Amino acid sequence: MSDAMSIAVSGLTAATLRIVNATSNIVNVSSTTPDGKKFQPSDVSVKTNAVSGNNLGVTAELQLRAEGSEVDLASELVDINVAAITYKANAAIIKTIDEMEKKLLDTIT
Repeated sequence: MSDAMSIAVSGLTAATLRIVNATSNIVNVSSTTPDGKKFQPSDVSVKTNAVSGNNLGVTAELQLRAEGSEVDLASELVDINVAAITYKANAAIIKTIDEMEKKLLDTIT
């Protein structure tokens, strides 16, 4: 897989996690745990990978917010929209890479 493709795929993965996380926070805004505790929302931390070797792109991971944190529905909806735009941009990169590789193969053969 090319470096550009690896970067785009990691971006797709991060965007997907952001959407899943935001929807989970929204759906569970009024939820409680079996022992009566309030739902603890989480955030997605996206970090750039080191640019050594083929370790390119980003890594995304969930991080629990402080206990008792509130879910801001407007912020969660903004996160969903930003993640959707990010997803579309990375999908467009993958499509462009595919088209370029096809043209290259057509040129060679």
